[in-house]
Amino acid sequence: FTGTFDGQGHTISGLNVSKSDKISVGLFAVNSGTIQDVNIVAEEILGSSSVGAVAGSNEAAGTLLNVHVTAEGVRGQSNVGGLVGTNRGNVSRCSADTTVTVTATQGVGGFAGDNSGVIEESWAVTGINVDQQQSTNLDVGGFVGSNQNSGTIRNCYVVASMDATVTFARTDRELNMGGLVGQTYQSGATLENGYSAVTIRANTNGRAQIGGLLGHLDASGTYRNLHANGDLCTALLGSGSASRLTGCTLLGTGAMKQASFAAQLGSAFAADTQKVNQGYPILQVMAYDEESGWSEWFEDE
Repeated sequence: FTGTFDGQGHTISGLNVSKSDKISVGLFAVNSGTIQDVNIVAEEILGSSSVGAVAGSNEAAGTLLNVHVTAEGVRGQSNVGGLVGTNRGNVSRCSADTTVTVTATQGVGGFAGDNSGVIEESWAVTGINVDQQQSTNLDVGGFVGSNQNSGTIRNCYVVASMDATVTFARTDRELNMGGLVGQTYQSGATLENGYSAVTIRANTNGRAQIGGLLGHLDASGTYRNLHANGDLCTALLGSGSASRLTGCTLLGTGAMKQASFAAQLGSAFAADTQKVNQGYPILQVMAYDEESGWSEWFEDE
């Protein structure tokens, strides 16, 4: 797709895509255009590689703007995400409320399976289930599974639960599970201003590398003002260099629900005064104002 799809705030309901042997599966298989202002209610999205409810692959020229997904199930084998399977383009003000069920070989995320583009002011409320036998390492993230190259994740959050049962052919293989990102690759990444409140459960015969933020931090870059719920996890990183983190902390549930924490995250965030996110901070684009009511995002719903 190379044009502009403007949903004008309408909702597409009953979406069901079943292409278990296909690459790039979603409402749009491959997007190099602009998809904006639409809500999608999906039953099941099933594919092989690069699977997401909105787009299987969002290419470098692609833009997803103000797109919101609720899906009963997104299933695939590699690069599987609630909103987009593989993102190389720009994603802004989007959300995924999904269950991602995977027999995966790589890249599993509640929002995006693999990211080398830019994701901003977006959020995911998700459940991730992985049950797999495989020979290679596996990256699972509450928000993004694998963050590649100069991939950027800015002003984003995730509230999720992740369950993984993975049997490796060799016991030296790695299961990288992070509340925000499973693993970062190569240099130049930017992850800033965000948080995860994620329950992570793992059962594997390999090396389980589990962190509230990242399963494994394998690349230099900018990692700042990121926070994880310390009542749900015991460490920010499963493995890697903690010295690359700036202003990143483990906080208790109570502290994360304070207005001061929303302010600490930056101007893109707001306190959850109406308890639409279990009391955790929300983004300004979905905030409530006492005089004008819900933001444009909720009005579009």
